[in-house]
Amino acid sequence: MLCRARIGFSFGVLLAALLAATGSPAAESNSAVSNLAPEDAPRPVIDLFAGIEAGSIEARVIPRNEKHVNLLLENKTPEPVTVSIPAALAAVPVLAQFGDFPWLEADRDRGRQQPQNVGLAPPWQGPRGPGAMNLPGGEPWNVPGAGLWSIPPERVARVRLTGVCLDHGLPTPRPKMPYELRPIDQVAARPEVAAICILLGRGEIDQVAAQLAAWHFHSEMRWDDLAAQRDQAAIGTVARYTRGQIRAARRAAEQAERLAEAMQPPQSPVSMR
Repeated sequence: MLCRARIGFSFGVLLAALLAATGSPAAESNSAVSNLAPEDAPRPVIDLFAGIEAGSIEARVIPRNEKHVNLLLENKTPEPVTVSIPAALAAVPVLAQFGDFPWLEADRDRGRQQPQNVGLAPPWQGPRGPGAMNLPGGEPWNVPGAGLWSIPPERVARVRLTGVCLDHGLPTPRPKMPYELRPIDQVAARPEVAAICILLGRGEIDQVAAQLAAWHFHSEMRWDDLAAQRDQAAIGTVARYTRGQIRAARRAAEQAERLAEAMQPPQSPVSMR
């Protein structure tokens, strides 16, 4: 009798241990829910300019020159955020501090003119090649798709932008010149400028071709005038741009025209005048 009691007790202990180890389906479900950490939950994606307007994102633009610009994005919230950056941006000089710019001697000779506006492109994180960009049918020019940047709470992320000057003949930006970020369609009158920035960010055209094409569209520079520009050298003057660079810029301009046409949203009869 004692032996049977011990056997029954041992079997009960073993069964309880097995149940505790494997758990019931209900216990497994509760465990899965409790192990889902808050950071594993999907984070909402914030549009860059919507986040700036709402005060959740602060953006600072620091140009090294017209080709390389640092964009510092500070998350002002206590939660991590994911920021969607448009594929084309612009930066403009802060005119309130225009008189405080550290002018170079060449800039003083130009009568302390306003520095150039800059067209910008973030590094492209999506697929490349023809048809790689999914163009929305919404607001023109401010094309999403360059990529998403995750910023921890109350931290700063740096995004390295590639740029082109937009206003031919004006001083180029430098680090001590205060600039601010703008949507590209608030600065450029032609969608081809946004398209040039997108092509540059995607690595489909080089910086020189992008720069010449941007001046062609935004400053209405003729190709012959760009080809005729010369620099002083020890042996006299030399052409600033080679024939190959001019040809590449013209091809880039043709690409930009095709892309700009694709970026235009379809117009409804109500919106047509």
